[in-house]
Amino acid sequence: MPRRYHLERGLLLSLAKKLTPEETLQNLPRQLLMLYVKSAQSLLFNEVLSQCSAHRPAVGDWAVPRGAMRGGHGAPTQLTEECVARVDGSWEVVLPLPGSTIHYPPGLRGLYEAASEKLLGIPLEAFHSRKPGVVLRPHVLQWNGTGPKEGQGDRDVLEADPLHDPEADDEDQKWVEDQLLQPDQSNVRSTDAVLNCPGCFTPVCYQCQRHERYSNQWRASDVRNCTVDRSIALSMAKDDPSKYYAVRCETCKADVGLLDMDGIFHLFHVLESLA
Repeated sequence: MPRRYHLERGLLLSLAKKLTPEETLQNLPRQLLMLYVKSAQSLLFNEVLSQCSAHRPAVGDWAVPRGAMRGGHGAPTQLTEECVARVDGSWEVVLPLPGSTIHYPPGLRGLYEAASEKLLGIPLEAFHSRKPGVVLRPHVLQWNGTGPKEGQGDRDVLEADPLHDPEADDEDQKWVEDQLLQPDQSNVRSTDAVLNCPGCFTPVCYQCQRHERYSNQWRASDVRNCTVDRSIALSMAKDDPSKYYAVRCETCKADVGLLDMDGIFHLFHVLESLA
């Protein structure tokens, strides 16, 4: 496996050490794990939503006045029998995301349970456990590939697909190393991670150094697709003479880190990518 696939190599190494699947997953960066969890939540939410087009407000549903959620004000109200009798077209039913503290509407819980079993192969209660205990295993355990025909090599098969370029990854990696990475004193071009904006996944840094103590923080001398807000100087403490400036994603304006007075970027609100 190519060395650039750090995450995949780390997972295989953990399994080779006889770690359990749960222990192996815990070796992944927490932000990456949360990305998987939020993806599973969104998958269930969209599945339930697709089946609720004709759902009428019922006792136990969460609802808000129409337009309240889009306006950023108004908390959902759990409907009682009296509320249901008064509810009309001016109210909207709110569907919750699966989570450990969610009270599912009685009339919709069955849809959530069925979607969880159908799409993820796990019970809905798995989202309620504080201890990591959810491991998704592949349900397709056999693949039937088409081998080369007589007189045709493997490379001929690959080249027969106009959408596949077996050298594209290596060429892209070489371009990044030549154009975006600076050599060190030994003329080696390397990085601890490629960092991306958590809001829109735009790459914000191609060369950085991981913090020695905090594994989810990095420092860098250069960033990409970012803007620095110098209108307001920030400090860590009241009497701290050091000043910092907010660094934001140029695409979605999400905060990704700080710039110090020495011109060093400290990035901490980012997604790590090593592949």
